[in-house]
Amino acid sequence: AAAASAALFYICNWPNWRRGLQFVSIMLPWILGCVGTLFKSRKYPYGPIIMCVFLIVFLIGLLRAGPCKKSKRVYFYRVTYLSTCLFGILLGSLWGGWVVGGSKWSNQLKEDWAGQSQEIYDNVWSERALNYTVDCGPNRVISASMASETRVEMKTACSAAERVLFMVWASPFAGAVCNLVVSTFLFLNGVAAKFDDKLLDRDLKRFVLFLTVLVTGMYASAYAAGTSMRLGSTLMAFFLSGIVALSGWVLLEVGPEVISQTVVKSKFA
Repeated sequence: AAAASAALFYICNWPNWRRGLQFVSIMLPWILGCVGTLFKSRKYPYGPIIMCVFLIVFLIGLLRAGPCKKSKRVYFYRVTYLSTCLFGILLGSLWGGWVVGGSKWSNQLKEDWAGQSQEIYDNVWSERALNYTVDCGPNRVISASMASETRVEMKTACSAAERVLFMVWASPFAGAVCNLVVSTFLFLNGVAAKFDDKLLDRDLKRFVLFLTVLVTGMYASAYAAGTSMRLGSTLMAFFLSGIVALSGWVLLEVGPEVISQTVVKSKFA
């Protein structure tokens, strides 16, 4: 629904709408996407993390298109680059100190967190509620009379519950890395690079280069799916989010009119 709404707005010439109507309309697909992600978080536990990561880029885009539209490009990107870099370093340092202070990912930590998150194990398997110590822990007891298919289903449910706990544990680190990645992108394309209409071809080539890297990552995710279906789908979602964010950045910075003119002048037109 979110993708369909975004496509509909583009077809209806959204860039030429009034500013207030643009803001209201762009919130609709975002809200639909957030609600859909939360509803599907049981099957895709990495969804809310990707949503929060994409929120960083979304808010920067809103600032650039709204209150900071008339700000000089290099000043805006310098502030956002330094802010995201600072928060990334701060968040990574706090998480690192917390881990070194006795919160390393271990069986003991999993057992403690599982005891505090029994609701996850109550709902992760449709057959019955699970208990970490009895059903999923290193000292689990599996009845010899249990069918092999049931064992596989229970193991899969235990892995899903453990994956949720691991994502909670690693989410600050993921947030720090994403902030630093966004900061690097802002620095390379907003501070270090000199944006000039005369050098538009160079900037579009840079966009194609970034796009190629992301598409290559998606292609590699398909191979990762052969080893782990969950890993492949997680990587695919991250790279797809990067493509959407990169496309939005180009549309915002270059502008639809300039892109249209470039396409018309292209030798392939």
